[in-house]
Amino acid sequence: MRKRRLTACAVMAAGAILMAGCGGDEGGSAASGDSGGGGDKKVKVGFVPKSLESAFWNATKDGAAAAAEADPNIELMVDAAAS
Repeated sequence: MRKRRLTACAVMAAGAILMAGCGGDEGGSAASGDSGGGGDKKVKVGFVPKSLESAFWNATKDGAAAAAEADPNIELMVDAAAS
């Protein structure tokens, strides 16, 4: 009985911590899509593929670049490991 109560309390505490961590930011942020009227701030997105010597990883880089070009508020930074 004591173990069951301790487990229930631990689960409740973990749930409360998770719920508090998911709380909204009243001021807004660029990551949440609300720039707060600043409009000129860019979100930097880092993309690190495994290698750029493979057609697959080049295709993923091209897809990321296309997505970044579609949104003027995103600055894409690509860095791949040297092979």
